[in-house]
Amino acid sequence: MDVTTAGGQGNAGRAAGGAGRGPCGAGRPTLGRAGAWGRDLAIVGAATSLLAGVGFERQLQPVMVVAAVVGAVVGALFGVAFRRLLLAWLRLPIVAWVPISLVLGAVFGGSTGLIAGVVTGEGHGTALLTVFAAIAGAMQLFWFWLPYAVRAGRGKSTWPLVAAAVVLGAPIGYAALRVLFAIIGLHYHD
Repeated sequence: MDVTTAGGQGNAGRAAGGAGRGPCGAGRPTLGRAGAWGRDLAIVGAATSLLAGVGFERQLQPVMVVAAVVGAVVGALFGVAFRRLLLAWLRLPIVAWVPISLVLGAVFGGSTGLIAGVVTGEGHGTALLTVFAAIAGAMQLFWFWLPYAVRAGRGKSTWPLVAAAVVLGAPIGYAALRVLFAIIGLHYHD
């Protein structure tokens, strides 16, 4: 998977925005700047945490505000780490990244939900919040990572994708709620 090439040509000469070749002209792709990944996934994490919660509850709750702050912090760290992981495993086929992105998105969302639940003292609701957030995180990262990596690797603006992720925050929350209910329903029938 070489998400750093466009039309058969590499990023030679594309230094704007941190895209292009590695240090001293080495042939290593960069997938854009680590700081940009951290910033953008902080925005996605905060927006998804807040709006998915609103999609779940249909009203703003204090735990959603806390989740947004936690989502921003976790998103910033996750963005930098995910970029490094992509660079380290760049040669994996894209199809291998489908389950990887689902698992990593679930870890991203689940850790956000868990931390927010603990900070707000949700008690028994923390487990439900963690599972809900893990589902929402998996859904969001699943569609987001590949187009983002391609645009970042080509040195193009990633803001359209970040804006799309923000807009999709509430629908993803609603969809995550439906998946959560389906999971709970399956466990009740066992």
